[in-house]
Amino acid sequence: PIERPHTPRNIEREVVVMTKTDIESNDFVGALKGPIRKYAENLLDSSTSLTAASRLEQFELDVRGYFIDLCRKNGAGDHDDDDDDAMATDDADPDPATFWRECMHLCQHVAHFCEVEKDARYEGLAATKIPIVLIDDAADMMSETAAESFWINGVEVAKDRIFSTVMWQSKAPCHIAFLRACNKFLKIFRGGEMAGRVLQVLANGFGIADKSGVKFWGVFRSGDSPPIA
Repeated sequence: PIERPHTPRNIEREVVVMTKTDIESNDFVGALKGPIRKYAENLLDSSTSLTAASRLEQFELDVRGYFIDLCRKNGAGDHDDDDDDAMATDDADPDPATFWRECMHLCQHVAHFCEVEKDARYEGLAATKIPIVLIDDAADMMSETAAESFWINGVEVAKDRIFSTVMWQSKAPCHIAFLRACNKFLKIFRGGEMAGRVLQVLANGFGIADKSGVKFWGVFRSGDSPPIA
């Protein structure tokens, strides 16, 4: 018998994706809740003896450590398809997709005030690569079922934030890192609907009609193509 590609079960959820106006608000950090607010406050606390580079490094370590713990609790193994609450840990912990979206929003907020507003409090803190690093971490740790939920309720619904000008066209773009992370998810999903959803998100940042859509420094070698019989 022919093995058909896996089709994801109904795991889409109602999620909160902040608008550009919310993210660019001066009150953004104060509106955060849970662990991400603590990490944000530590990152922006210029009263410490740590330099901006050191605070940014510590922020990445804290965020990745917490996110990896969430992935271990929520997505290290396959779950029963009938268990709608399989992706939840306890009331204190968000699921990986929720925490990733919060981190994505925070990093876009910081990048905006660092690169656009030129706010001195945010100088040297643009962390555009961290959400992409977390996607890569998720691909390394999650089972197929957990990866589906993370992609649909995290990356897919926040793709406009990933490809926003301040994140995608920043001084330190993460095009190749994002492409590499997506390739890992394609290997997890092995074709089918989920692989198509990954490619659909990729098409937002790597236009098919753009001759350098994948290699931003390259061109197609169309002149030496063999003739088609």
